[in-house]
Amino acid sequence: MGLIKSAIAMSLAILVVGHACAEVTDSEAKSLGTTLTAFGADSKASADGQVPAYTGEPIKPPASYQEGSGRYPDPFSSEKPVVSITQKNMAEYSDKLTEGTKELLKRYPDFRVDVFPSHRTMVYPQWVLEKTKELARAASLSSDNLKVENAWGGIPFPIPKRGAEVIWNSTLAYTHFSHDGLNSAFLVDSSGNATEVGRNRVMAYSAYYDPAAKPDQWYRKWTTTFVGPPSSVGQKILEWLPLNYQNDDETIYAYTPGLRRVRLAPELTYDTPVSFIGGAVLGDELQLWDGKMDRFDWKIVGKREMIIPYNTYRFHFETPLSQMLGKHFISPDALRWEVHRVWVVQADLKPSARHVVLRRTYYVDEDSWAIVATDAYDHSGNIYRAGFGPHFVPYGGVPDQPFLNQFIYDFSKGNYSMAGIETPSGFYRVLPDVPFKSGLTPDALAGAGVR
Repeated sequence: MGLIKSAIAMSLAILVVGHACAEVTDSEAKSLGTTLTAFGADSKASADGQVPAYTGEPIKPPASYQEGSGRYPDPFSSEKPVVSITQKNMAEYSDKLTEGTKELLKRYPDFRVDVFPSHRTMVYPQWVLEKTKELARAASLSSDNLKVENAWGGIPFPIPKRGAEVIWNSTLAYTHFSHDGLNSAFLVDSSGNATEVGRNRVMAYSAYYDPAAKPDQWYRKWTTTFVGPPSSVGQKILEWLPLNYQNDDETIYAYTPGLRRVRLAPELTYDTPVSFIGGAVLGDELQLWDGKMDRFDWKIVGKREMIIPYNTYRFHFETPLSQMLGKHFISPDALRWEVHRVWVVQADLKPSARHVVLRRTYYVDEDSWAIVATDAYDHSGNIYRAGFGPHFVPYGGVPDQPFLNQFIYDFSKGNYSMAGIETPSGFYRVLPDVPFKSGLTPDALAGAGVR
C-alpha cells in the first residue's frame, strides 16, 4: 500500500510541475485594451506627468533617416535634459534610481545621469495585440518555470501573477520575426583600456512572431558570425531557444576555424563566463537574462517609476567610440535616460543551487517587456554587478524592437562590457522575409565555415 501511495503522489507531483494556470480572471482579461493597453501596460500618465499617457503613435522619422540603412538617427535630438543627477544631488532621486546606478554615482564623482523627457515609443502590430488578449487566459507556465504552453504570437502573460511570468514576457517580448545586423562588443578593463572583443554579423529568425509560422518548440534561432577582431574572424555561433526547458535545453553550436568542425557549446549557461565577450558576461546575463530559470526563486516586488536608459539612438548610432568608452563608465554624454514604469522582479538563489550571484533584481519596461536594468548581489549581500539594456525602437517600417544590446558593470573587478552596439558603422535591419533560414542548422554552419 505504501508503494501505491508513493506512486500516486509522484504522479500528482509530475502533473503539477507539468502544468500551471495563468490564473487570470475573465474580468481581468477584459481590462486589456480598456484600462490597460492590449499588451498589459498602464495606459495612463503618471501622477506627476513624468511618464506620459500611452498613445500608440509611431515615431516620425527625422529628415536625416535613410530607409533601409539600418541606422536610426535620434528623433529627439533637439531635446535638452530635464535634470542631471550627480553624486551631489542623487539623494533627491534615490527612489527612482536602481541600486546599480546609485553605486556608479557613489564610486565616480564625474558620473552623471542626464534625464530627458519621456516618450513611450513602443508599438505593436495589431495582430500581436489581438493574440496577446487571447493568451491572457490561454497561456500557462509550469510550476517549475521551465515550460510555457499554449502561447504563440503574443505576449504570453500580459497580466502577470508570478515573477517568472514577467521574465518569460521579456524572453518572448515582441520583435519582428526577421533581422540582419552588424554590431560590436567591447570590454573596458579596470585600467580603462578598451578592447573590441567581437564585431558580429547577426541574423535572427523569431518564429514565435512570424504570422506564417506554426507553433514550434523553438521560438527563436539565430546565427552570429565574427567579422572582427582579426583573432576571432570566422568563428560562428548558432543558437536555438526553446519554449520547453523540461524537454530541451537552449542549444548552442559553435564553429571554430582552427578546429574546422561544429561542436555543442553547453558552457554558455548559468554563471559560466562567456568567452566571446572576453569572459566579462555570465551565461545567463546575455540579453540581461537568458536560459533556464531553475536555480532561482522569482517573485514580483511591484511596479515602480524608474530612471532608465531609453530611446538611446545617440548611444547606438551617433556617438564615436572615442567619445563613448570612458575609463570606468560609458560617457554620460552618450546616454539618454528617461522615467518609465517598470515591473520589478527579484530572483533569489535557491538554497540547494550554486551560482556566483546570490540575488538579482530585474527591471522590466511595461511597454516593451524588455529588461532595461538589473542589479546583482554577491554572497555577502553586496552589490556586485549592474546591467542595463539601452532600449530603442526602430522606426520607418513595421513595428519592432532589437533583442540584443546591453552593458554590464562588474564592481568587484572595476571593469565593464558592452555588447550589441551599432557604433561606429554597424546596422540593424528589419527584413520582410527570412533569406537566411536554410542556414540555421549545424550542417549549414559547418558548410559556411571559413577553412
